[in-house]
Amino acid sequence: MALNLTHDEIDAIATMRDELNKKSKKRMVMSPDYERVGVVGEIALRDFFGIRTPPRGDLLGGDKGIDVTVGILNDAKHWQLMTIDVKTAANYPHSLWVEKDKVVANIYVLAHAYEQYKARLLKWMWGFRVERAPLTFEKKINHTMKREECFDMALLRERYAPQIHDCWCGQCGIYGEKGMYFCSEHRPQPRLL
Repeated sequence: MALNLTHDEIDAIATMRDELNKKSKKRMVMSPDYERVGVVGEIALRDFFGIRTPPRGDLLGGDKGIDVTVGILNDAKHWQLMTIDVKTAANYPHSLWVEKDKVVANIYVLAHAYEQYKARLLKWMWGFRVERAPLTFEKKINHTMKREECFDMALLRERYAPQIHDCWCGQCGIYGEKGMYFCSEHRPQPRLL
């Protein structure tokens, strides 16, 4: 089920992010529509995993390098909750770039914003492999992997564990019991007696 956000809704999320973070010294704008490009990439990622909630616009300081958390079959053939960050480029990307010292997600997805309000997921790679990738300089120092070195999205689809547990927000949840699971953000806090 696709999110089907209107152009105005996408613009509102991007504008909110832009207003919240435009004075940040850590922010490096890579294109004129930097926030919108990122939002359409996140929408494509959420559609890929069937997450029904739109990306948030009220993230002061950004999303800390994590766009979604879902259940993925790891290399040891065990289900694991993994964090995923999408890197979206306005121009067709030849490489996956992740800023040095900011590799925090388990998986990185490379996307292309091929139209103003649409993005296509192209390839993906494990975060630990991205962290070992050579460093290059393009406005900042990045771990850089050639697109051809990354895995096809079909492989990530095969590893995805849809609905292991689902929080009301659409993220994968591990806290709770049958019929009522929560992600770490919405996990009920134990009451002190």
